[in-house]
Amino acid sequence: MVRKLGSSYTLESRVGRGGMGEVWRGHDEAGNELAFKLLLPHFTSDPGVVARFMRERAILIRVQSPFVVAIHDLVAERGELAIVMEFVEGSDLRHELVRRRTLPPGEAVGLIVDILTGLATAHRLGIVHRDLKPENVLLDRRDGTSRPKVSDFGVAGLMASATRLTIPGGMLGTPLYMAPESVDGGVVGPAADIYAAGTMLYEMLCGVAPFAGREMLSILRAHADLVPGRPPGVPDEVWAVVAAMLAKNPADRPGTDRLRALLPALTGLPAAPAMVGPPASSRSAPHSSVTVA
Repeated sequence: MVRKLGSSYTLESRVGRGGMGEVWRGHDEAGNELAFKLLLPHFTSDPGVVARFMRERAILIRVQSPFVVAIHDLVAERGELAIVMEFVEGSDLRHELVRRRTLPPGEAVGLIVDILTGLATAHRLGIVHRDLKPENVLLDRRDGTSRPKVSDFGVAGLMASATRLTIPGGMLGTPLYMAPESVDGGVVGPAADIYAAGTMLYEMLCGVAPFAGREMLSILRAHADLVPGRPPGVPDEVWAVVAAMLAKNPADRPGTDRLRALLPALTGLPAAPAMVGPPASSRSAPHSSVTVA
């Protein structure tokens, strides 16, 4: 069903639904194809969410990177909140992992390098994603390539305002990808996104996230207290960087350059067999535990 959004946009068809709302495909007055995320009604009834939504509009529009889904506008009108974004032709990284289970090391590392490059653009503007996961990485298939684009910047901030959507204890994020400092009440900065990217890289290499298969609270404590087990078949140099990205201390997590340096040596390496569950983890050393702020 075709419908209008504000005075400038036309919504043509619904293409998805998630925990935050519906995603529609449509266009602006000039005919440019766009995607629209219409947030659920309980967001629109929360004055704090609406105020934050509009307050962050200017800075979110400034996040410009080939590896980030561009936000063109934020609309708050007649009881509706909508994020207007570029339309990405393709699926997300979760669908890719369901289909293929594991990726060759070179491809997996290359995807994370691009994702971190996009994240760095936002970090320079003071924006932390806080809910990075495969579902929030779209794969743009135009021009015969598959370029990752991080989506849903700003949505995590809205969830922080709408406390009903946070998990127990006021923590924000998806448990499988949540940094230790998020679990134990520390300061959550750009390093939390690096940790989430490290968990995604781990999953791309072996088919499961580091602490998959546990109850939610057990997953959260594992992020804070346990060291992930090393999957078989991961090259030594790759594992060294993955382990560093998953360091308990945010200051110990590396930037993009260390990952990028791995790429030449990974060309042609095959994907490892997918694991049913993650390898056994071990207790974190006391000196690497999270400091609670």
